[in-house]
Amino acid sequence: MKLMLPLVISATLMTTSVQANSLTLSQAMALLKEHPQWQAAQAFIEQSQADRVTAGQYLNPSLDVVTETKDRQLLAMAFPVETPSVREFRQLGADQGIEIATQQALLVQRQLKTQIQRAYYQVRSEERRVGKECRSRW
Repeated sequence: MKLMLPLVISATLMTTSVQANSLTLSQAMALLKEHPQWQAAQAFIEQSQADRVTAGQYLNPSLDVVTETKDRQLLAMAFPVETPSVREFRQLGADQGIEIATQQALLVQRQLKTQIQRAYYQVRSEERRVGKECRSRW
């Protein structure tokens, strides 16, 4: 993973330098949103928000067929009853899930930004070194 990011940025820099422009740090940072770890963190936030919506819903009734004997079957309908405090706790748990997902996404974002910056400056340093070597040979 650590080697992959510099290679991607290096390849991007090479293709853009052929076009007479090189990748800026802000353009490299814009690539963050395409990183799989970032996308996974965003999906986790969306899942947590969906869990919050579900936690706020009332429980569904159920319909069961009960067989007493061979010839006799009963239809049973159940309506779950929950106290408001149970639903409240479910919602509070879902809210905590959203908070955790958000904090994890921020951590992933910081780590990826650091990796991108490190890789960007490594590539720039290598570009300068190669440029100096090429100039000294001519």
